Amino acid sequence: MLLRRQVNEERDEHIDMTPMVDVVFQLMTFMLFSVQMTSGDLVEVPPARHGVGVEEDAATFLTVLKPERPGAEPPVLLG
Repeated sequence: MLLRRQVNEERDEHIDMTPMVDVVFQLMTFMLFSVQMTSGDLVEVPPARHGVGVEEDAATFLTVLKPERPGAEPPVLLG
């Protein structure tokens, strides 16, 4: 009479990410060298059909500057 033995094999199943990383780097390199570097082109925007313009004297400008160190409060200029 044959009895089945239980086999306690632990399979080392994992996905090898190396080929995918290689392909991503190749695509990034291809895009870097194939995209034409240009300075920004001027875009002519048509005038707005809706909305109301604001006079410069009545406008409020809010400027948020980069903080001096990470985690610090950014300087905010109002005016």
